Amino acid sequence: MNWKTIEEAPVWASALGWRQRLDPHFEAVAALALRRTEREARSVPCPDWCCGGHRVVPVRYGGSGFVGVCDDDDPCCEDLRLTTEQVTVWELDERRLGRAVMRALGCEWRDEEMAPPRTRQIGAFSGAGMPVVLTLPREAAEFRQAVMEMTLRLREHFILLAPTSRFMDATCHGILKTAKAGFFDLGSLMTLEADGSLRALRTAGELFTPYLPGDVRQRNEDEPPAARNLFMKAGSVWRVVFDGCPEFHIEDTLGAKYLDYLVHQPNQPIRAFALEQEIRPEKAEVREGNSIQKTVDAQTKREARQELVVLNEELEEAEADGHEGKAERLRGEMAKIQSVAGNESLLGGDTGERARDNVRKTINKVIAKLRKGSKGEQALGVHLQRFVSLGYEVEYNQPESVRWG
Repeated sequence: MNWKTIEEAPVWASALGWRQRLDPHFEAVAALALRRTEREARSVPCPDWCCGGHRVVPVRYGGSGFVGVCDDDDPCCEDLRLTTEQVTVWELDERRLGRAVMRALGCEWRDEEMAPPRTRQIGAFSGAGMPVVLTLPREAAEFRQAVMEMTLRLREHFILLAPTSRFMDATCHGILKTAKAGFFDLGSLMTLEADGSLRALRTAGELFTPYLPGDVRQRNEDEPPAARNLFMKAGSVWRVVFDGCPEFHIEDTLGAKYLDYLVHQPNQPIRAFALEQEIRPEKAEVREGNSIQKTVDAQTKREARQELVVLNEELEEAEADGHEGKAERLRGEMAKIQSVAGNESLLGGDTGERARDNVRKTINKVIAKLRKGSKGEQALGVHLQRFVSLGYEVEYNQPESVRWG
């Protein structure tokens, strides 16, 4: 993927607009750095780039969906037939991108929006908590502003990341050097996998240690190395090293994704439903997250609900087992049934209770499989069973002696 597309990305655009910009990488980038909204775009780009765009008009008679009408004073192209999905607005999610970058590098994730546009602290490196900042400049002036404001605010010893290095010049290099700060572009640090995960090409220790304060760097060098624990996505599996045992792999299931989030956000409780949404944003489209869901009384809706409950159980099982193809098919079937109620919720029961039960089952399934594996797998299974709390709030209570990369 060309990281320049992330740097030049708008704050929001229609799904059709994002696809034209990102294809063939739309699905991967959407999983990495986009968030689906409930809004509908007022215009979409021309597929042939021959006009200024197409105004989105709902089909009011004789059908459903939308029509894209050429918006030029002298229309030069035909109307477009558009689906609801094509006109749905997707937003750039800087927070989500930052978390993925920190996870790939094995750094602690800290999220704080900073003053320069499209700039935020996304993490910290080492026990000294050296700030790691991500900026997404569209032009050289924005990048220089980020460099100067971060230097004024953080003074020295920080890491600045950007998708590319195209805006780095002698002036910015001099400012960062004076501040004993490091700059790295994501294009040279990591690659984007097909599923939207990032794979780091070098470790954070190799990259960032030279920019630590001298006393901290010396202390790190004097201390004996801690046991290396690793939980990192690698293609279709998770690479795991625990308690000094040889590396082993965990299947890429929903439970593994939950555990990845928890071990890299230790001692931070998160509601089970919020955890579901972090890993599977489409969950918010199936359930409401704040209360008992609506009761549906109509006979046709009761019948639809019965079928939906069965499909939802199959979906949760498919997600837990990592069968994404089957899960995607089931989500499509559920969406069709949901439309029977005009997108009114048909699934009964308390959302928090159902989310707690789903998260508990998927994580326990991974732990049970680990307990039957190699010595390292068994050790990790025991560790997770002891230190992962599975209730309405989920939390990994990380011991002082354990660190994850």
